[in-house]
Amino acid sequence: MAVFGGQLPSSVPRFRPNNTPPRKIATSLKGLDNIIELVEVDDIDPGPDKGWFFSGRFGPPRDPATGVHYLRELYQKSDPTFSGRVTIPVLWDKETSSIVNNDSADIIRILYTAFDEFLPLTFRESEKKTAGLFPHHLRDEIESMNTWVSDTVNNGVYKCGFASTQEAYDENIYPLFKSLDRLELHLARSEFEGPYLFGKHITEADIRLFPTLIRFDVGYYMLFKLNLGMIRSAFKKTTNFDRMKYGYNKVKGDAITPAGPKPDIHPL
Repeated sequence: MAVFGGQLPSSVPRFRPNNTPPRKIATSLKGLDNIIELVEVDDIDPGPDKGWFFSGRFGPPRDPATGVHYLRELYQKSDPTFSGRVTIPVLWDKETSSIVNNDSADIIRILYTAFDEFLPLTFRESEKKTAGLFPHHLRDEIESMNTWVSDTVNNGVYKCGFASTQEAYDENIYPLFKSLDRLELHLARSEFEGPYLFGKHITEADIRLFPTLIRFDVGYYMLFKLNLGMIRSAFKKTTNFDRMKYGYNKVKGDAITPAGPKPDIHPL
């Protein structure tokens, strides 16, 4: 559930989502690059009351609009009484200097539904019919997949990686790999003829699953002890393996970023 879940005013370029691949992918697919400014929060400080910050390594050294260094400062600008956990992504309204939303799933849907009126017809979700990111005839299946993928895959890697006991690790690693096998079987189903989870067109389910898959071999496999098997996939435009390795090693308190692996990505 979002800590911030305000109204979304209908006016053009006043919003900025902080990074995380699903938001970047949704922004790119929708043609919102010139409407929504994407800003990278690219490092994390494990100290108390610090957390995510702009380091200048993969993004700007400070937030371009407000000049803040730590993401927590944006949270506190939006709500001076805020004292909770700072998370990414964040959808920031530059006009009101406030966080509109900080829930990943909410922001994905905001990005592909709330800005249609500012886009050419070919990019509008309302015009895509059965080829949209969340088409009516697939909504129940997409919602169902989102539920178990979020629990056992997207969050499953973190449940394993940050498990403090062997029991907690064992409790989550087997459901994770069972779900990866389930995804393989789903992709093999004859009724979905095409390269994506639900056929020939990318849907919200692909956007939500992709970041975990693409990080798996370069980040999670060794760092989170998810070495029952490796996987390969690609969404090349929004993929930066060096940033993934750097970020996840910092999260785990390791100052050394490994040179590999460097997976081959098929050209789009």
